[in-house]
Amino acid sequence: GARHVSVDPDRVIVPVSGTAIRADPMACWDFLPPPVRAYYARRVVLYGVESTGKTVLARRLAERFDTVWVPEFAREYLDRKAPSGPLDAFALEDVPVIAAGQIASEERLARETNRLLFCDTDLLTTRVYSEIYFGSCPGDVVTEGLRRRYDLYLWLAPDSPHVADPQRRSHHRHPSVE
Repeated sequence: GARHVSVDPDRVIVPVSGTAIRADPMACWDFLPPPVRAYYARRVVLYGVESTGKTVLARRLAERFDTVWVPEFAREYLDRKAPSGPLDAFALEDVPVIAAGQIASEERLARETNRLLFCDTDLLTTRVYSEIYFGSCPGDVVTEGLRRRYDLYLWLAPDSPHVADPQRRSHHRHPSVE
């Protein structure tokens, strides 16, 4: 007994059609609900060794493009775990927690993004650090890291001055840095 009732046939209240959204979701961004925005968001991940400016660049790019950025979850997690020396308290069992936190942060912020989402890190970086510190990485972190895809990968060169930080162990030096 259901019958169709057209609410806005002239598209005055909502001036867009499903056909237009499917044809060009980015052009219809303002009409996409947050969960759908997360699906269409263009994700950019920054790579590089410690102290190459990933965080600064992610923040500045987000400001420039009027969007949000995803901080490195491991930093906050390890600072909370052991404020005086986070890396000394870093353990293999932390890796899945850090990976899950990074994914959750990224997915939450993807719902708030304005087309572009800049990620300070990803699970590949989590895997690399796990393998450096512990000689291995939990399989589910490896699998999820390989599954996730980004639209652009930016690799930052180690050509900026090192900034001392209790979470940094390496002190890279590039010939162009005095």
